[in-house]
Amino acid sequence: AKRVQDMSVLIVDDEEKISELIRIFLETAFEFGSVVTAPTAILAAQKFQNQDFDLIILDYVLPGKSGIEYIEQLKG
Repeated sequence: AKRVQDMSVLIVDDEEKISELIRIFLETAFEFGSVVTAPTAILAAQKFQNQDFDLIILDYVLPGKSGIEYIEQLKG
């Protein structure tokens, strides 16, 4: 089993303050190894190409492409 400190998280939310609060919480309370944020599903897809994530926290309503559309794209 992977330790939380070795896990990476991608937060996808167009509300910067919400993303920052979640990032700070995950880094301090759970000590995740890597917490990355993206304001849109399109930018999240670009980050996903460069790094594998163990957990994705995804807003449902995003500009350009909804959270559901992004999940469908990931499932391929």
